[in-house]
Amino acid sequence: MKYNPFYADLPFRAQRDYVHSTSLCNFLSDRFPGLTRLELVLKHWMDSRVLFTPVDAVRPGEGTGYVKLQGGGHDGIYEISEDKTHPVSSRDTYDEDALVDVAALDRDAQSLTCLPGAGGSFFDRLIAANKVLINGCLDPGVKLIAAKVVTPGAPPDDTPFTLQLASHAGTRIFKSRLLIDDQPQGEVIFYGQ
Repeated sequence: MKYNPFYADLPFRAQRDYVHSTSLCNFLSDRFPGLTRLELVLKHWMDSRVLFTPVDAVRPGEGTGYVKLQGGGHDGIYEISEDKTHPVSSRDTYDEDALVDVAALDRDAQSLTCLPGAGGSFFDRLIAANKVLINGCLDPGVKLIAAKVVTPGAPPDDTPFTLQLASHAGTRIFKSRLLIDDQPQGEVIFYGQ
């Protein structure tokens, strides 16, 4: 099956001057219903139109990152890059703290359970919860940026989940395990800047 390139014009969120990982995940889950796996890897910030170009699975990417999709007839790998001739020109409100109002942090277990009820999409809550987990357990004193998100497709927005801090390399790389119904379902990796 041949896959065509596509693009997304996404707004900045709150005071950020880069395209947020949750915006990318939300866009992909809306565009490709029925996903059973979504893997998003970002190497650089983007501040312009986001381009998605199908690639051969063995060709290394040269862009800003990549996304792997599985399920719903959408199996494929897309290189992510940006079109600097179309800079982001809009901004959305975004209250990241409110997204984790219904969350319980366990510092001893280095885990955070996020229950539905605070609004936002699954991806909004996932990224916000991981920041709370890292800052609450380690307090690294750095800006945290999502670099990799792996999920079982696009779970419903009201899906409860747990994040467990799996490992970290000082204040530079933080890896968390995603659990849904107490079963490992993915991971989130943040870089510290």
